[in-house]
Amino acid sequence: MKRIALLWLCCFSSAYMLFGQVLKPGFNPNEYAEMLRIGMQQNNPVPDTVFPKALKFDVSYESPTMGMGNAWQLWTAKPNNPLKVAVISLRATTEESSSWAENLHSVMVNATGKLSLEKNFTFNYRLAKNQRASVHIGWLIGTAYLQRDITPKIDSCYQKGIKDFIITGHSQGGALSYLLRAYYQYEQLAGRIPSDITFKMYASAAPKPGNLYFAQDYESYTQKGWSYNVVNSEDWVPQVPLSMQTMGDFAASNPFKYYKKGTEDLPLLSRWVVRGKFKGIMRRMDRSKRKYNRIMGKEFGVLVQEFLPEYKIKSDYTSTNYQRCGNQITLLADEDYYIHVRRNHPNVFRNHGLDAYQLLLETYYAQELASEYVIYANNTYPFLKEFPRTTPKNVSNE
Repeated sequence: MKRIALLWLCCFSSAYMLFGQVLKPGFNPNEYAEMLRIGMQQNNPVPDTVFPKALKFDVSYESPTMGMGNAWQLWTAKPNNPLKVAVISLRATTEESSSWAENLHSVMVNATGKLSLEKNFTFNYRLAKNQRASVHIGWLIGTAYLQRDITPKIDSCYQKGIKDFIITGHSQGGALSYLLRAYYQYEQLAGRIPSDITFKMYASAAPKPGNLYFAQDYESYTQKGWSYNVVNSEDWVPQVPLSMQTMGDFAASNPFKYYKKGTEDLPLLSRWVVRGKFKGIMRRMDRSKRKYNRIMGKEFGVLVQEFLPEYKIKSDYTSTNYQRCGNQITLLADEDYYIHVRRNHPNVFRNHGLDAYQLLLETYYAQELASEYVIYANNTYPFLKEFPRTTPKNVSNE
């Protein structure tokens, strides 16, 4: 009996070191390292490659493909992990055209409303209380399909006593993580899922999910350590979608709306010149916004209809002012990083790979990482230094 008790104590102590007694606020590099391993398993671009396994979780459910090529996995604790925590892992962009159509349908719509997707499926959603909050419509479509499959699994876990969930995703999966986390925030406030469920979010390489007002709303309930996006400074994906700020994106009490009054004291000619220049700037910004919304909204909406024939294209597009959202953990590329990755690598996704994020995580959190999560320094899985194996032959990485 003493040996059994000691064994359980060791297992619990190990879990406590890696995750804490329950989910806690704050960036935990070991939690994130575990999410990276889950991501490597789920988003494996080289099927014949053996990736490092997750240490604390096993896949207990893998969804079918749905919506615009979306899928997710439910990971639950291994037998040696006594903590009742489940992981909702959202798949990244795939090579399928539908997955890229979801990314490219990049206009913003109000963060509260409804989407008509199929004859018997209208998604009523609320992702923010601020009426000016807007989100990426392509990823909103993905969220609509995912939540329909995820919510019953959350309920099943809850019935088993699991009340702590980590939502995670890389790239497109990270963007979807933002919207899914926001969706469940307001589902809890509406009483449709239990209020004692705790959600923590770890995204990596997530692009910008919505406008400033969505970001502010989201940060109001996650900024105390409940949501993180980890970013490689050399990765271009967190910098998209393209963003254009117009005068309509400012708060109501901004000085630009009063430019006529502000120029009244100028001499007539100066007043005429200043106002003319200001109007010219506003016209150009508005023209660019309209063109962007036409191409990314209506024209790419037609592309979406190739995969979702009953999808009703919306026309009430709002902002084009995409903003980064939530707490950002920036992993700044240094000279050691470029030993493995050439600065101007011909593969545009080389700095976006999970291996690049693992390398930088070890660089910045070497002291905090449990030894089991160290891959490069321990020379475990050395093949990762060449992942994703798309470097042209005879091209140096120096």
